[in-house]
Amino acid sequence: MGDTPDPPPGGGRGRGGRGFNASGFRPSGVTPLVIDGTMYLSTPYSRVVAVDPATGKEIWAYQLPSGNPSTRGVEYWPGDAATPAQIVFGSSDGKLYSLDAKTGKPNPAFGDNGIANLNTPEIMRGLPGRNALTGPQPCIRIS
Repeated sequence: MGDTPDPPPGGGRGRGGRGFNASGFRPSGVTPLVIDGTMYLSTPYSRVVAVDPATGKEIWAYQLPSGNPSTRGVEYWPGDAATPAQIVFGSSDGKLYSLDAKTGKPNPAFGDNGIANLNTPEIMRGLPGRNALTGPQPCIRIS
């Protein structure tokens, strides 16, 4: 799946006849993830955010340089001795991101400053099109 284009003027239908244009908002099917009192979620506006679930106050926000984050949510990795906890997610343009869960800053040890491109010849192996990651990317089982 690629980027979702804006619907034509006057078009778009949603629940109760209120689509994108009727409400002025893009729809979202994201499932928020709450870890240690912080809620993490992707937005339909090219951002991933951390918020206080009790107040709704934004803790940090990361604006993607291109594409949109996965439309169904993000994944959490608890970290290890060398790397702090991370929020991991894919994007509509085939990139995998790793952000510090406390600060929202890209992980400099992951890919190219926190971003791994999954649309390389080595990954695509001659397949047509491009990768698009619309759901959380499994990275580790959390017990």
